Amino acid sequence: MWQTHLSYTVSLEQARLSVEVFLKKTLQLSRTLIRSLKKHNTIFVNGIPVYVNYILQEQDQVELFFPPIQQAIAPETLPLRILYEDQDLIVINKAAGMPVHPIGPYPNGTLANALVAHWQNQGEKATFHPLHRLDRLTSGVIVVAKNSWCHQQLAPQLATGSFHRLYLALGVGKLAHTSGQINAPLQRAATGFSWVVATDGKAARSRYRLIKSW
Repeated sequence: MWQTHLSYTVSLEQARLSVEVFLKKTLQLSRTLIRSLKKHNTIFVNGIPVYVNYILQEQDQVELFFPPIQQAIAPETLPLRILYEDQDLIVINKAAGMPVHPIGPYPNGTLANALVAHWQNQGEKATFHPLHRLDRLTSGVIVVAKNSWCHQQLAPQLATGSFHRLYLALGVGKLAHTSGQINAPLQRAATGFSWVVATDGKAARSRYRLIKSW
């Protein structure tokens, strides 16, 4: 029934903290995850379910059981190039032409459909949480968390830049400069699935470097 099980031993420095503070500050769990744990009554200390106002003591054993998230993604057996996989995440070399997840004109044939089928064949209770995305026509490495806890732990690394992406692109035309940086806020276009530069968009920064020209 439970997708993820985590266990911790409370240190002397963590003693006298409430469970809620321990989850927020020490384990850096999001409010959404904490709400889910509270809703399902799946926070245990020394084998006994507790409320988040419970005060921890040194050497207490904290156990968390995360319920799986319900996702309406149909399994579909498709070719996958798996570079790495463990109990929490999977790294895929996505083929060009494959959408990351079902959307609009692409309700199936996606990476999400393929991974759901892969996990079902492996007997795993994983769910699809892509850490980042690649355009349908772009091939390359994509990291997918297999549970909400792993996704919530990895997402800040992408935001702070400790996890970064490098793209290789073949273009037509001549670059005015052999390297540079583009700082331009982006938001979704009013129609279609493209993004456009907009003053009230989300901050975005790209560095580029010319490797070779013909």
